Amino acid sequence: MKPDEPVDINFRILDGAGGAELLPAGAKADDIRQAPEWEVRERWMLGAVTLRVGTLLVEVEQMPLLDFGLSLEFALRDLALHGRSDLSFSDRSLLIRFTRDADLVDVTHWQSTASREWRVTATGAASYVQLAAAAARFLRAALDLCTQAYPDLLLNNEIERLYRHAAVRELGEAQFIRHTEMVRRRLQQPPSDPPSPPPTTTS
Repeated sequence: MKPDEPVDINFRILDGAGGAELLPAGAKADDIRQAPEWEVRERWMLGAVTLRVGTLLVEVEQMPLLDFGLSLEFALRDLALHGRSDLSFSDRSLLIRFTRDADLVDVTHWQSTASREWRVTATGAASYVQLAAAAARFLRAALDLCTQAYPDLLLNNEIERLYRHAAVRELGEAQFIRHTEMVRRRLQQPPSDPPSPPPTTTS
């Protein structure tokens, strides 16, 4: 393995996504504020993601950027503990496997075939530090660009939390001001009603 191979994780917001791909059509401020974490993570902020590790190149369209970034960070934490982990998206027939030997990591891209078997399509290698740094940059950049295009995203608790911890301290004055303005808006809004409990059944 070569620890000095380049690592790059990029994305682009899909064409025409002035909000169309960042949020569900017709979403209003209350919808954004009250949306559950799973919906925010799996259905919002769609983009095209490119992962490059040395000679390995993986390109995915229509990927929820938060889901990709958070799943990648979790996979790398798991890798640090156990020496092997998977970044898997079954709905896209995508599997990226990480195998660590000390600080060096083999990265393998698997893809399912028409016969539902998995085959290796590309491999690459990098240091763990490179991968972790690239994953952190990806999440910060995705949060910054998407909230810049659609600041109301910061009305949502989950996005605001991620932005505060992953982005604000790293990005600069403009991002800090954006966050502060949205926090002020959140404080001025009346609290939303708690969700109704599920109906109880009696036997």
